[in-house]
Amino acid sequence: MKTCRLNLLLALILLVFPALAGAATGGDQLAASSIFDHMIEDGYDEAVITTDLAALMADRKGEPTYQAADLLLTNEEGQMMSWEIEVKPRGKYRRRICDFTPLKLNFSKSQLRASGLSDHDKYKLVTHCEEERAAAEAALLKEYTAYQMYNALTPYSYRVHLLRIRYVDSKGELPTVRRYAFLLESTKQLEDRLGLEECEDCLGVQPDQLNREAESMHAVFQYMIGNADFNLSMVRNLKLLGNGSSQGLIPVGYDFDFSGLVMANYAVAASHLGQTQIGDRVFLGLQVDDATIEATLATVESRRDELFQIIRSQRALTGQARAEMRIYLKSFFEHLEELRAQAGTKRTYAQLRQTAPDVVPAGADPSDYGVRK
Repeated sequence: MKTCRLNLLLALILLVFPALAGAATGGDQLAASSIFDHMIEDGYDEAVITTDLAALMADRKGEPTYQAADLLLTNEEGQMMSWEIEVKPRGKYRRRICDFTPLKLNFSKSQLRASGLSDHDKYKLVTHCEEERAAAEAALLKEYTAYQMYNALTPYSYRVHLLRIRYVDSKGELPTVRRYAFLLESTKQLEDRLGLEECEDCLGVQPDQLNREAESMHAVFQYMIGNADFNLSMVRNLKLLGNGSSQGLIPVGYDFDFSGLVMANYAVAASHLGQTQIGDRVFLGLQVDDATIEATLATVESRRDELFQIIRSQRALTGQARAEMRIYLKSFFEHLEELRAQAGTKRTYAQLRQTAPDVVPAGADPSDYGVRK
């Protein structure tokens, strides 16, 4: 009886104050889990994507267009979810050179809402690049692990979800392909999670516009994994997020396949940035005071055991691949210990830059990197 009275009272309130109904609906939408969260929380890690594979793989030039596809998700308990989605090739370099292009998945917002999920609808899918299975899976799983390590160091990073996918040709003309892939959290969900918005017109961002601590962590992470395939001034392979406050813009990196930690077969060294081979560490962070550098390095060192554990726990990788990652990561921490021995109490920005002290990324002001013009 009490429940009925409460429900009646609520209905009367919403009739009298319809704006509250909209607020309640908006609040439910904001609080609702995304399809990305749902996959993670309920263990949906098997998928089947059925579409015209020949048309999908051929759509590589210009601006690709979405095509219809069916997505079937299965969790570890055998529960299934079926979705009508759209899919298209995405990316620039990988779309051009990969045997199997990276994809973008577009869910129906109305279908998501009808299922009680938020309307975060567009997701990048990182797929295997090469036909040669062992090398392709090793590179993909290593990059997935790199994202997990990034998550361990800072919340200002894209979350990821690993899937094992069967790609089925709807016309029955091409053989079924079964490979690992991983989804990236949508940028919109990243913004909502952090309470920030992407700055879409931030080419040539100035140092005083940035959150220097966050920029330092982003740069040290990229240095740790041996990645030079990003550019802060050109906003390449990163997003800049902010909320107009004094805390400044925050860089969030992505695409780590050119890193030494991943060592993809197709990766090319950035010779213009001082790399002679993939794996050479070149520090590309903006000049900051030594106290900030030391604090960032100390934070990373405090997560050392967790970073190694992330590698050890990636059982989809072969033992050899995990060993390669551990050796590369160990070399980074040994490097930090050497810097400590050289510097004493505080390691310095100049020390991190010593392998390529005169290197300046394209479009940047040399003085922002401690280089005299």
